[in-house]
Amino acid sequence: MNKLSRIFRRRAEMGPAASPLDTFCLETLGKGFQMDPVRSRISFCLILAYLFVCSPVSVHADDDPWLPVNPAELAQKAPIVEKDADAEYVLWEVKVDDKDSEDLALKYNVRIKIFTDRGREQFSKIDLVASPRSKIKDVKARVIKPDGSIVEINQADIFERLIVKVGKAKIKAKSFAVPGIEPGVMVEYRYKEVFSNTSAVMDLPFQKEIPVQTLTYAIRPNAHAFPMQFQRHNMANDVRFVDEKDKFRRITVNNVPAFHEEPQMPPENEVRPYMAINYSVNNMFSGEFYWALLSRSYAEGTKDYVKVNDEVKRTAAEVTSGVSTDEERIARIYDFCQTRIRNLTYDTSMTAEEKEKIKDNKNPGDTLKRQVGWSRDVNFLLIALARAAGIDATMAITGNRSENFFNRSIRDANMVHFASAAARIGNEWRFFDPGSRFVPYGMLVWWEEDQDALLIDSKMSIWARTPLSPPERSVQKRTGKFKLSDDGTLEGEVRLEYTGHFSYEHKRDNYEDSLNQQEETLKDEIKEQFSTAEVTEIHLENVNEPKKDFAYAFKIKIPGYAQRTGKRLFVQPGFFEHSTGAQFTASERKYDVYFEYPWADEDDVIIELPPGFAPDNAEKPAPILPASTQGVSGLDIKISLSPDKRTLTYHRSFFFGGKGNILFPKANYAPLKQLFEMIRKADDHAIAFKQP
Repeated sequence: MNKLSRIFRRRAEMGPAASPLDTFCLETLGKGFQMDPVRSRISFCLILAYLFVCSPVSVHADDDPWLPVNPAELAQKAPIVEKDADAEYVLWEVKVDDKDSEDLALKYNVRIKIFTDRGREQFSKIDLVASPRSKIKDVKARVIKPDGSIVEINQADIFERLIVKVGKAKIKAKSFAVPGIEPGVMVEYRYKEVFSNTSAVMDLPFQKEIPVQTLTYAIRPNAHAFPMQFQRHNMANDVRFVDEKDKFRRITVNNVPAFHEEPQMPPENEVRPYMAINYSVNNMFSGEFYWALLSRSYAEGTKDYVKVNDEVKRTAAEVTSGVSTDEERIARIYDFCQTRIRNLTYDTSMTAEEKEKIKDNKNPGDTLKRQVGWSRDVNFLLIALARAAGIDATMAITGNRSENFFNRSIRDANMVHFASAAARIGNEWRFFDPGSRFVPYGMLVWWEEDQDALLIDSKMSIWARTPLSPPERSVQKRTGKFKLSDDGTLEGEVRLEYTGHFSYEHKRDNYEDSLNQQEETLKDEIKEQFSTAEVTEIHLENVNEPKKDFAYAFKIKIPGYAQRTGKRLFVQPGFFEHSTGAQFTASERKYDVYFEYPWADEDDVIIELPPGFAPDNAEKPAPILPASTQGVSGLDIKISLSPDKRTLTYHRSFFFGGKGNILFPKANYAPLKQLFEMIRKADDHAIAFKQP
C-alpha cells in the first residue's frame, strides 16, 4: 500500500467520509474536491433529502480548561492494559457537536503515558494529520512530569507541514516536537479538526496503535436530521451509546488493547473494531429495495452519459466492422476506448490547472468528437458503443476490497463506487475497465475483482460476481545471467517482466515520475533485498503503454552474494528469492490470512562459475505438487550443470492462489505456514562448490 493510501486510511479512522450522496450535493452546488459531474445528476429527490439531513453544525471557541490530572496517573510506572506496552493512552476522547452551525468540529483530548525508551522515540514528535477536506486548529500541548510539574509547548513550536501531495490532494499535518520526553512523563494535547459544510458521517475506531485505558466518544446529533444510525463492525452489540442530559450521546470503553498488524491480514476495516455513524433512513428499506432504489438513481443520473447518438452508431459500426461475434466486438471496442481516447486521468503532459479548464463531456458523442475524456468518460463510451453494436451493457457498481469486503446486506451507498462497465457476452456478464488505462483486457484492478457487483438498471437491481483473475494472468517473469567470482561477488544482467496485476501496479506507481525517480524507485526496491548491490544501466519499458507489459532491465553487482568458507563456495541459485525472508514467523494467528490476488513466478537464472571450482553437491529441492495443496499452490525447481561443470542453470516455476484461494481462515494458519516454510526452504536451497 502506498504512502498516500496509508494516510487516507489513517484519516478514515476519524474524519467524516464523503458518501456518494455527499459528493453529489457538493457537485450540484458547485465544483469541489475531486468533482465528478456524473454524480451530480443522481436522483434529485435523494439530493433534496440529503440537503435536509445536512443542517449546519456548530464550532465553539475552545476555551475549555485542561482535564484534571489524577495522582494515580502521575504515579503509574507500568502499563495497565498490556504489560509489554511502551506507551498507553491514558485517555482518548473525541467530542462531536453536530448541532446548528456551518462547520463540523471534532474536539480531541489525548493523554499519553510513556514507559520505555521506545515509547519516548515513538512520541518524541507528534503529527496531527488532516484530510483534504479538513483543517487542524487550536492545537495546545504540554508535558506532565511525574512530580506534577508541567512544561507547556509554545505555539511558535507548533507548525504546519505538507506530508504528501498527489495531484490536487494535499495532506497536511500540524506537528510539534515534545520537549523533555522520557519514561514516566505524560504527553497531553488537544485540538480541533474542522470540516466545512458537512455533517456527521464518519467512522469511529475503537482500537488504536497503542493500548487505551479510557476511550470516549461524545456526539450531539442534529435534531432536525434523519435519525442517527450506528453500524457496528467487528465489535460486540452490547457496545452502545447512552443518551445523557446535555443532549450528547456518549460511549466509553476501558482497557482497549493495541491493534497489532499481522502479515497478509485482511483490510483493517475487516478486523479492526469501528462504528460507522450517519443520518439515514436506510433501515426503513429492505435490502433489495434499497439497492434497487440506488440502481434506479444511478440509471436516471447517468442516462445522458451513455446515450447512443448517430456519432456513436457510426463509430461502433466502424470499430466492429468485419467481426461476427460479441466477444470480438467488445474486444475491438475495448481497444478503441483504451488507446484512441486521450485519458485525462493519466495524462502527464498537462497540469491539474490545465485539465480543470477542459470542458466536461456531457455524452459519448462529446467524447468521440473531442477524442479526450476522464476515466469515467472512457468507460461510459464503452457502454454506449457496446449498446450501439447490439450488446447489452451497463454500469457496474461494486466495493473496494483493499478497504473492506463489500457485503450487500449492509445498506450503505458509501461502500460502493462506479467500478467498470458490464456487458452480457453469451449468457454471462463480463466486466471491462478501459478507463483504468493500464488494466489489461478481461481484467479489473485487483480490489474490484471477486466481489458482488450491482448492475445499473432503471427497473430492478441486477447482481453479478466479478471474476478473480487466475495466477497465470499475473506473472513475474524474471531472468538473470551472471558471472560469479571466487570471492563470492555476483555480477550480471537482469530482466524483469510483469503481466496482469503486477504490470498494472508498476505502471501506476511509475507513470507520473521522471526517469530519474523511476530509476531511484527500482534501486530502492533492490536495496531492500540486497543492501550492498550496485545497480547501473537501468532501462524501463512500456511505462505508459496500455497494451504492453511493464519491464525493467539493468546490470547489477553484489559483493558477497555467495558465502566463501575455506575452499568452498555456497551459492543460492534462486537469485530472485534470495534474502526475502519467511512469509510467516508467528506461531499463532489472530486474524485470517489474505492475499490480494493470485500470482505466478517464472524464474530463469544462469550463473557462470569461477574457474577451479567443482560441484560438491548438485541436488535440487523436492517439488511441491499442486495435488498436495489441493490446487492452491505449486513449486517446481530444476537445476543443472553444463557438461564442463562451468555453468549452472536454474529454473523456478511457482504459483499461488489456484482455484480462487486468497482468503484463509485463521484455523488453517498452521498448514499454510508450513506450506510457506517448505517454499522458503526450497528457495533458500544452496549448492556447494569446492576448490580442489
